[in-house]
Amino acid sequence: RDVPANLAAMVALAQTKVEWANPEHSAELQRLWALCKPDVPMPAPTRDVHATPGWKDAGFQSNDPCTDFRAMGMLSLHCIIYYLEHYPSDARPIVADRDYPYGAVGVNIVAALVSMLKLSNIPEGGNPEDSPLFEFLCRLESPSSNEGCGEGEGHPHAFEEAFCAAYLLLDSCYVNDPPESILFFNQTLKRAISLFSSLLEPRTLATIPHLRAAALSATLSEASFTRLNSADKSQDATKRSLPPKVANGSKPPQNGTNSTAPKDVRPDATTAAVPNGSNSGVVGAIHALEARKVRRPEPPSPT
Repeated sequence: RDVPANLAAMVALAQTKVEWANPEHSAELQRLWALCKPDVPMPAPTRDVHATPGWKDAGFQSNDPCTDFRAMGMLSLHCIIYYLEHYPSDARPIVADRDYPYGAVGVNIVAALVSMLKLSNIPEGGNPEDSPLFEFLCRLESPSSNEGCGEGEGHPHAFEEAFCAAYLLLDSCYVNDPPESILFFNQTLKRAISLFSSLLEPRTLATIPHLRAAALSATLSEASFTRLNSADKSQDATKRSLPPKVANGSKPPQNGTNSTAPKDVRPDATTAAVPNGSNSGVVGAIHALEARKVRRPEPPSPT
């Protein structure tokens, strides 16, 4: 199967270096800043480590975001803007409340998705159809015609939507099972990428809403399992510290005292929150997720 033209164009953007000197790039960077900090004038970029935080406060590792975009070029800038514009209810809490650098994390997610596509193997005879992500993107229904992808065609924003779903999964992992410290955030990132890849492996998902719902369901299920596992370990540890049970009415050793052991000693119950069907089910989550997406009005037809 040929690589869809729009998907190939998206991946080619990863090779395009982001530069302030390029008027188009500069306009996109200003657009990004306006989405992140609409009430704050955009600061001049600087690589002076002693400068007042500007772009660092907007989710980047330095005060010149171009240094973060070096790894995935214009593709990462494009995807982050798409996320902020089309899923503001998902993206804005990340910008405002999270303590991880959302811009730098977005670049890492883009890099992971590009790696999953396995497009770099094509010149050496590699087959992109070995990639579950590639198959999924080509299998997406067209939002305009509701027909499947034809030869050389594809969803007009397939890669960007996959990025948004992956970021949703990452942030859900972070919220539901936060690392002990931001120093361990890389473990959360790796776990999220692994989860996202596993969602695609059955090769049964056919639409973006299903992918987003599956991502949310997977993180809730994993977080519940983690909490239940922690609760079980806590209860086991408590049980090991309990005195021996009383058998046949006899008294356990009391170190020379005559006090009797309580008839029933139980550890404090540890309750783990388990998502109900409306939260964890893939089908039940689709409508809620779709409602969160901003749909732009269609332009008026020419008269």
